[in-house]
Amino acid sequence: MENQNIHHTNDDNQTSKTLITSSVESEQPATSELSTQEINDNTTETYIEAENMVEVQDNSEKVLDHSIKTFDIPKKIEMASTVYNQIKLSIGKVPAETGGIFGMSDDKIDHFFFDRLPDGATGGTYTPNCNAINACLKKWTPRNIIYMGAIHSHPIGCTAPSFPDRQYAQRLLDNNLNFDKAKPYFYIPIVQSSADTKTFEIFSYIAYYNKDRFTVEPIDLYIDEKKYKPNINVPLENFARISSLFPQKIMSKKVVIVIGAGGARAYVENLARSGIRNFVLIDGDLISETNIGTQGVYYSEIGKSKVEVIKEKILDINPEANVVCIEKFLDDDISDDELIEMIGDICKKALKSSPTDVLIGGLTDNFFANARASRLALKYGTPYIEAGIYKDGIGSEVIYSYPGVTPSCARCANSARYKAYADGFKNDTTSEGCPVFTTDALNFMKGFVSFMLLLHNTETRYGGYLEHYKTRNFVRMFFDPFSELSQSSQMELGNVHYYEQKPDHPDNGYEECPDCHGTGNLQDMKGKMDDTRKIFG
Repeated sequence: MENQNIHHTNDDNQTSKTLITSSVESEQPATSELSTQEINDNTTETYIEAENMVEVQDNSEKVLDHSIKTFDIPKKIEMASTVYNQIKLSIGKVPAETGGIFGMSDDKIDHFFFDRLPDGATGGTYTPNCNAINACLKKWTPRNIIYMGAIHSHPIGCTAPSFPDRQYAQRLLDNNLNFDKAKPYFYIPIVQSSADTKTFEIFSYIAYYNKDRFTVEPIDLYIDEKKYKPNINVPLENFARISSLFPQKIMSKKVVIVIGAGGARAYVENLARSGIRNFVLIDGDLISETNIGTQGVYYSEIGKSKVEVIKEKILDINPEANVVCIEKFLDDDISDDELIEMIGDICKKALKSSPTDVLIGGLTDNFFANARASRLALKYGTPYIEAGIYKDGIGSEVIYSYPGVTPSCARCANSARYKAYADGFKNDTTSEGCPVFTTDALNFMKGFVSFMLLLHNTETRYGGYLEHYKTRNFVRMFFDPFSELSQSSQMELGNVHYYEQKPDHPDNGYEECPDCHGTGNLQDMKGKMDDTRKIFG
């Protein structure tokens, strides 16, 4: 394909500030009449920064080699019903984000401390009160109560530990804060409060080292020896009118990784309206004034994180959605392994067990980020979609691939552009002169292609589309009948053309593709790339 200058764009947010007005720990059985003051009647407040914990337990002299020691990690967490009730009557009754800590004796979590005055709390962030937590731990330590976990609430729909939550747990483990009693793990459950969701739920997670690999995963919670199960009410009625087209049992298993979330905002929101509920949003950009005329953003959102704003909109469409936000640009500072650790448990599990349920989207205005996104799809065996808009909005393009179905990869379809960048080409194209309707049209096209990929080989209307279009995985839309892109007098405004592609291979008259090697079967590349950052060798 001839080289074109393209651009593409990206968008979420924080919520209202909330503080709670009571505190501290109670060792008495909790009842429905138990006041918040009684919950915390014997101590003071909160979590802790790992560095501040050393005044309670100074293990800094010890060095733990995770690579040579095998730890006894429990299969379940036991919690006293008194602790469960205390959590329900404190964290569980106020809006996110609030929290507290756990203490353990006799292999059961039987102490809880509620952080009534955190150092910082908004509807989207929580910063624990280090001084109060240390004061609590000073009372626990002489009584042989081990600090074994931290709990806090997340905004509606966010039921798994975030990346900062995982970092926090890892820092505590790395400082050996709870290894004296042979408890080399950290319990980090997430609460959905009744103030946010109308029902109180705990989602149980444990953090530990599997030799030298830090791991966070779900773990069964037992309350007074009875297994606890969160009551998840999926609002299927919201999608009743589209259930024949998008069966929710199928859609609920799908995961979409969006790399570049500006111009793709409407596309992502409409995926959520179609029943997709698992998203990973990757973009380090903030909403700016210039985005108002070219993307679906609003003045009140200026200065906010693009991915956080989209996350908020997704959860407003479907409170049961799982959205992981990575407020970073996909560049060479992030290795493949680091990226996989960031994307969340649902996506990691899908990549391992059913990679064709995961769609990776290279939707940025950065060539190198898109090129790497394509390589990630080849490495992990997932479908892929890439999109961009031409200078002045005169046209747009979509490229897609599916392992074992489309013979060519994105690099085969885009080889001229790759060669131009390898030779030093610099793209200075911006959204200048691009009407927002071009972005809307491209989002429509991305949605159509995405469902062709996500619903391939299903008993739905979209189930057979990919087989029909598998060799024509380069798509152009035209918005200017007089531009050089309009290659014949029959080209009309808004036309869509699917161009046939062959794998880049000498047998087809092309140099061999450095990414898929032109074999005609993209499954051949699964697991073969050590580092997807090496685009040009």
